[in-house]
Amino acid sequence: MDSLSQLRTELSRYLTDSEARRHDPVGPIDELVRDAGLLEVDGAWVVSSHRLVSALSVDRRLSVDARLGGSEPRFAQPRTLDHVFGLMLNVRDGVDHRRLRGLVSGVFTARRIAELTESAATLIESALNAGDSLEVVSELGVRLPMRMNCELVGVPAEDRTQVLRWVKALARQLDRFGQPQSEVSQAERTLAEFTDYIHALLAKRRLDPRDDIMTRLVKAHGQHMLSTDELVAFVITLFVNGLDTLSAALGTALWTILGQPGLLPKLTNREDARVAFDEAVRLCAPIRLAARTALSDVEVDGRVIEAGSAVLFYWAAANRDPEFTAAPSEFRMDRGAIGTYAFGHGPHQCLGAQLARLTGAELVSRLATRFPESIVDTAVGEVRWQGELVFCSPERLQVKLVPQGAMAVA
Repeated sequence: MDSLSQLRTELSRYLTDSEARRHDPVGPIDELVRDAGLLEVDGAWVVSSHRLVSALSVDRRLSVDARLGGSEPRFAQPRTLDHVFGLMLNVRDGVDHRRLRGLVSGVFTARRIAELTESAATLIESALNAGDSLEVVSELGVRLPMRMNCELVGVPAEDRTQVLRWVKALARQLDRFGQPQSEVSQAERTLAEFTDYIHALLAKRRLDPRDDIMTRLVKAHGQHMLSTDELVAFVITLFVNGLDTLSAALGTALWTILGQPGLLPKLTNREDARVAFDEAVRLCAPIRLAARTALSDVEVDGRVIEAGSAVLFYWAAANRDPEFTAAPSEFRMDRGAIGTYAFGHGPHQCLGAQLARLTGAELVSRLATRFPESIVDTAVGEVRWQGELVFCSPERLQVKLVPQGAMAVA
């Protein structure tokens, strides 16, 4: 078996076997970018070189909306969920995507981001005060994005616990197929309850406009810029995607940073913490890849991606391309602003990427200041990774909070 055939076999297993991803967050990406920037694997084209990902992720012939390529995707078994999920921002393209994304493009002003960062800092301090350990993914990584998204959308504090239950339940449905009828019925009820709540909140905002996303959506709906179903799908998109993205980013970044001996105590300065966070998510990207469909034949370096083909932009691999940056598998603080694809690239880059980076830097700098000798708590067991294909994150990451000098005393 030649080297490319072996690479295809290894990559196919990694992309299709969730257990392989549970034990290895990176997989064969270093070999991939070294040997093949474009590789056909099981009928799909995997784009991994930084040069090709950069060019093709902005190519309008490759669409995130499979329906434009002539096929109707199924995101979950219940029909109403299929309908709503098919209207979500992250599976729309072309004029529909630009129309919907434009509705909130002005939300992330410098003032609003500063307010949200301060809110995040308050929650981080509270978490650091709560005990001698911190669970980064399933606790802080859930509470942080939920709090910020609720503030952005305009969800009252007393409703946030219930909204979190709905969001978690719907997030689990995104890639579910063939559930028992009992689960299908429960998913339908969850969607109906959340939809009713969104409509009630809309009614309140019509009477009491505020500086939040819901008020913007009310105005857009009144001007016939989006349908009622699109509005519901938009709100669900913000919550579900925001939850997964920030949770994964915090988990992968802290796991990577704490794995660098002696690094954490040097990150008390917020700018140094931001540099470390950026390097950590370059090395282990929280958003592993994204899928597109070719709407027409696309010629790439003398090869043809045929119309209808699936194309995978492998962000995690592009970030570790040796033609993009030197010694790509090493953690280094001196790379400068190289512009990684940890949160995607092109029209569908994560809306909250800047906020995620600032929040991550806030967590790192405060942890470094108060507990500079913190470590991953291996006493609770080996770190096990989620089996998801798109998002890369530990299932749990328990951090033992250790102040300066405590290790020496122990």
